Formats: sequence, C-alpha cells, structure tokens
Amino acid sequence: MFLISLFNITKILIIILCIVSFDFDQNMYALSILAPFSQNEIHYVHDFQVKSLNLYKEKGTIFTLKTLTKDITEFLDNLDEKDNYWLSLSFHPTLEGYANEEGMKLYINDPILINKDSSPLLLTNFIMNRLFIMVDIFYLDESVINLDNLNSTTPIIIAKYTEIELH
Repeated sequence: MFLISLFNITKILIIILCIVSFDFDQNMYALSILAPFSQNEIHYVHDFQVKSLNLYKEKGTIFTLKTLTKDITEFLDNLDEKDNYWLSLSFHPTLEGYANEEGMKLYINDPILINKDSSPLLLTNFIMNRLFIMVDIFYLDESVINLDNLNSTTPIIIAKYTEIELH
C-alpha cells in the first residue's frame, strides 16, 4: 500500500515540475499522460486530444453484474502500468443474447479513459448508475439488473479496450 502511495506522490511531483518548467497550455495533454485516469472521477476520451488509437489491437473482456467489482479489479490489475486505455462498455441481459446477433445490446456510455490506477469502485458505481439510467430511459423492467433475483441468465458487461496515446 505504501508503494502505491509513493508511486502516486512521485507522479504528482513530476507533474508539478513539468508545470513549473513548461508552458502549461501547450503541455496540458502531455501532462495528462502521467495522471491516473478514472481514479476520483470518470474521464471521457472526448475531453482529450488523441494522438493515436490502435482499434485494430482492440481487446475485450466480460464483466458479470454479480461479480462486477471483482471482475473490474482483476481487469485493472492485468493492465500495463505505463499505458492508458480507451474503454467502451455495452450491456447484454444474458450471455446467450450476446452470442446471438439478434440479442439486445445497449451501449452504456461514451468511451472513457482508464489505466492501472483507475478505481474499481468508481468504475463499478459508474456502470451501475448508467444501468439504472438505461432502465429508466428505455422503460425496461428493473429485474434485468436486479442483483438479488439473478439466476443462470446473468447480465453481462462487454468491455472493449485498446491502448491510447494522448497529446
């Protein structure tokens, strides 16, 4: 735990040194590469200038609603420390529906920025909040995301991600 805090303090000191020695307006996006994304708030990709995005290297993973925080924690732990990622999320009421082209698929949000330092709890709360909004907007039965009544047809979140480089 101490090493994680020391790592974050080091990042902050580097950012401060860069601000002091460079023109902040020209280097705002370059400095953001050092910052942990989605640690205290969600950061959307459209808020930054993208230098490169390798969609042909896009990867995917599946989160289940029953174990969402655990799945996100394991996912973040496997990310490379030096990279930032573009993350898009879609909801599927069942894994079977995901496998079927006719199955229901709802995109949860615009792509967000994440990295290894992102908060699993913040991401879990963000996803669940978006799911409740989705239920309201599309007049869905809340049972599609009610964790107490889930059976073998567990709803899933498909996470597509790829490395991203910012200006």
